[in-house]
Amino acid sequence: QPEEWLRWMTFRTRLMGELYEGVRKSLKSVNPGYSLHSGNYAPEQLMDGCYPPTQGYAMDVISSHAYSDPLSCWYYYDMQRMDNWEKPSWFMPVWWPDFDHSLVRSLIGSALIGGTAGVGWGIEEDFGFNTAPHGATDLYVLGEVQKLNTFLEENGEFISRLKRQASPVAILFSLTEGAFSLGGDFDNYLDAILWNQKYSGRVNHAWLTSVLAGYPPDPICEEEVLKGNLTKHKILLLVRQCHLTPPVQRKL
Repeated sequence: QPEEWLRWMTFRTRLMGELYEGVRKSLKSVNPGYSLHSGNYAPEQLMDGCYPPTQGYAMDVISSHAYSDPLSCWYYYDMQRMDNWEKPSWFMPVWWPDFDHSLVRSLIGSALIGGTAGVGWGIEEDFGFNTAPHGATDLYVLGEVQKLNTFLEENGEFISRLKRQASPVAILFSLTEGAFSLGGDFDNYLDAILWNQKYSGRVNHAWLTSVLAGYPPDPICEEEVLKGNLTKHKILLLVRQCHLTPPVQRKL
C-alpha cells in the first residue's frame, strides 16, 4: 500500500538521526564544549536510509563528502543543509587511491565556492594505509594533505569572507517522490542502490544545469515547504514530480 510504503521509508530515514542524537548527548555529558561533527553519507541515497532533514538536526556541525566531480561538493554541501540552514557546514574530503593533490584541491575549492565554513579530514580515511597514486609511498598522501592544510590556513580567512548571493531559484528534493521512485523495477541492482536515475539522479542533473546557466538553486525539502520557507525564491524547480502528499500539494 502506498501509505505504508511511504511511512516505512520515512521511518528508515530517522534511524541515523536518532543515533546521532544519542551520540551527541553522550559527547556533551563528557564535555559540554565538545561538538558533534560527522561526515554524512550521500544525501540522496534514500535506499540506504539517508535523508539530511531527519539527521542534520542532531549535529552541531553538518558535514558532507564528495567524489571526483568537483561540482558534487557544492551540491552535497547544500543538500546536507536542507531544513538546517542555520547550522555551520563543513566539507570532509575523501581520498581514493587514484586521487591526487590537484583533484582533492579542486574538490575543496568547489566546496569553498559553495560556502563551506570549514574542512575536516575524516577518521575513516586511514592515510597511513592508503595506496598512493603512481606507486608512491603512504607518505605522499600525508604530504599532500599537509599542502592542502597549508593552503587553507593561508587563504581560509579571506575566502570565508566571500559570501554567496541569495539565489532566486529553489529545487525540491522530495522524500515522497524519492520513496516511490524506489518502488519500481530497475534494470539492475546498482540503479537502485547507487544512483537512482528515476528521481534523485535527475534532481542532481537539473541542479547542475541551473548552475551552468548561472542560477545555482537552493535544494529544499518538503518539510521546508510546509514551514513556508519559499518566500525568498521566485522559481521552484520540480523534477519528475509524480507524487506529493496532500499537505505539501496544498502549500505549493
